[in-house]
Amino acid sequence: LSLLAHLTYKCLLGALPRVSPNTPMLLISALTVLSPAFLWLALSIWKIKSCGYIDETPLLNNKLIEPPAPTKKETEERRDYHYTPLANQTRLKILAVGAIALALSFLPSKQIGQEAKLQITKVEAIHAAERYLGARGVAATGWQTSAYLAENLDSEEIQYGFEKEGLQKVAEIMSKARYPLIWYVQFFKPQQYEKYTVMVSPAGNPLGLDSTAEDNAAGQSIDSAAAQAKVEAILQKDRPEFAPLKFASSSQKKREHRLDHTFVFEAPAFKMGDANLRITISTIGDLVDRPNVNWDIPDAWRFERQKTTLKDQLAQYANWALSISMIIALIIFLIGLVRSQAIHWRPGLIAVALFIITLTMQNLNDIPGLLSSYDTDVPLASFWTEAAMEKLQHTFMVGSLVAFLGVIAFAAFRLLRPNDSIAAYFRKMFKPENKAEALAARQMWIDALVFGYSAGAIMAGIDSLTEAARSMFSPSAPVASLQTVAEASTVFSPALDILCQSLSLTLLAVLAIPICVGLFAKFLRTRNRFIIFIVVASLIQYAGSRYWQSCVIDAVGFSFAIIVAYYLVARLAKGNILSYAVLAYVCLMCGKLIELVKHASQPYMSDIAVSVLLVLLPLAVGLVRINTPTRPERSGDGP
Repeated sequence: LSLLAHLTYKCLLGALPRVSPNTPMLLISALTVLSPAFLWLALSIWKIKSCGYIDETPLLNNKLIEPPAPTKKETEERRDYHYTPLANQTRLKILAVGAIALALSFLPSKQIGQEAKLQITKVEAIHAAERYLGARGVAATGWQTSAYLAENLDSEEIQYGFEKEGLQKVAEIMSKARYPLIWYVQFFKPQQYEKYTVMVSPAGNPLGLDSTAEDNAAGQSIDSAAAQAKVEAILQKDRPEFAPLKFASSSQKKREHRLDHTFVFEAPAFKMGDANLRITISTIGDLVDRPNVNWDIPDAWRFERQKTTLKDQLAQYANWALSISMIIALIIFLIGLVRSQAIHWRPGLIAVALFIITLTMQNLNDIPGLLSSYDTDVPLASFWTEAAMEKLQHTFMVGSLVAFLGVIAFAAFRLLRPNDSIAAYFRKMFKPENKAEALAARQMWIDALVFGYSAGAIMAGIDSLTEAARSMFSPSAPVASLQTVAEASTVFSPALDILCQSLSLTLLAVLAIPICVGLFAKFLRTRNRFIIFIVVASLIQYAGSRYWQSCVIDAVGFSFAIIVAYYLVARLAKGNILSYAVLAYVCLMCGKLIELVKHASQPYMSDIAVSVLLVLLPLAVGLVRINTPTRPERSGDGP
């Protein structure tokens, strides 16, 4: 009412200056501004005459009747959690299938970049860069340093080489010419334009020096022949694999206090199809810059890959329609949750508290990698302040999303299992009050461990089969994932980084389960409808793939994985929350751990050992809980 009065007053202030009997248009505009207030008044009078006044006396505080307090029996029933454990025969079957799937996960599959092996740590890369900087005539003291590891593979070049030369040849070429992983060691001084970046190979060999100097910075002016001789000497020393080199072109640019040169060479030994390997290298005065390596891929091939076909447009429209449909379904689902009055805020606060703890640990662990994005034109203190504010903003935004998911997930759980209490579940699992609860907790722990580790092996086996099919039949070049190895170079502890990421995503996965099950129960309801929806959605999702083989392989692999997950949830895990947590945690930890073992076992051996122990942590805790002796029942009313 006060809001309506305020808005009416604002309308009146805007209308009064327009009231003029000599100007009809101004008078009409003033009445138009005030019309909502008159309409509201007319509607109120009509409502009073048709329905009469409503007695508000029952709404007074002293007239409200408090509901009776629940009895002890009702409280105990509400705090219970019902769970039917798996039969021993079912557990043995799950373990057997998990063992078979685990064996399938070791199927060999050839990927470009899979031979990449990191052999040095970040500290060793910095020392190698300092020695190289001094050998190139630049004082290696007085600089601040930052180092990070980056992937160095170009997907377009790989695909072109894969089509023209085949997997084996392009993998060999990329391992020599590209180096799938490269250390970038930066030497800088705050608020100084001049800085240097040394590229170091995974084995510790310097690959070149990238320098940044102002256009009017002082330097030597050497002729083209002398500059070419220096460039060829550097290439022969740092990149001997390019020999023999073929000179292609050169250019020079006169600066105010120096003369810069740019040379282009070709390496015939690394030619792929019609694309020559071109090495572009420049000099800044007499200082030789790093070589820029790329293939001159024909424009006709690029055009064929980049042009949009009718199939691509239809696939994009289908994806938009699918996304909009799922958003509408989610909104309808959320409206139903709100109307059901199952919304509680405490679970959201608990979820966001757990998430912020892991995210804060991850942010602190990420501090060493922040310097790699430092721009020297701002003060270092300002950079750290801005970085801290960005982290806080990111934490707030993601935390708000997690809180929302926690509230929605708990509401969906209450509707799906109205007679069960999550608090009772965790009390049974970690602090049972009597022998019956202890026995039930033991069964739930056994099921969670059997399901979590076995289902994780099953999902790994499915992923391995999909990857093997992709490498055998897909026209797209298979490329190894090196993201985890690259991320490990920017943190204090790779093991802590893997743990924090896995815990955060595990929490999100556990929150997503009741929401997904709730959506299934509201819109699909039957297994056949679910299978049809997943198959159609998968085909739409991957319809934009360039090759039909890739579309079929990815859609089949994704559909099969989701259908298996449906069976695991509906028939095995059911209401055992810990089963989902163990499954997500094991899958996420092992996925990153395996990549670290494949490509960086030498420098990160201790982190790998710690990560292995962390993978087995749920098993250790579960075994302790399973073998904890049950407490005897309390008798009588005394202490």
